[in-house]
Amino acid sequence: LAAIRLLYYLLSVLMIWILIDALAGWFMPDPSTLPRSITMIVTEPLYKPLRALVGNVYTGQIDFSPLIVLLAISAMRRPLWHKMQFGGVKTDD
Repeated sequence: LAAIRLLYYLLSVLMIWILIDALAGWFMPDPSTLPRSITMIVTEPLYKPLRALVGNVYTGQIDFSPLIVLLAISAMRRPLWHKMQFGGVKTDD
């Protein structure tokens, strides 16, 4: 249960990191400025495969990579939360 809790909190921190990077991207588009250069160290490896898959052909200038990664992390966190709350015991709901 401790490993599940740790993974859940690490994913939560990653979500906050992605949100900070997305907001920094709006206000500081230059990737060499702080804090953008720091946040991109973590986020770029997550975004790169999605950008290659989707590209700008379908989205224009809007980068949906952060949103897609956030949705994927959220989907990974849900069963972890359930396991933490209920200890893996299935309810009859």
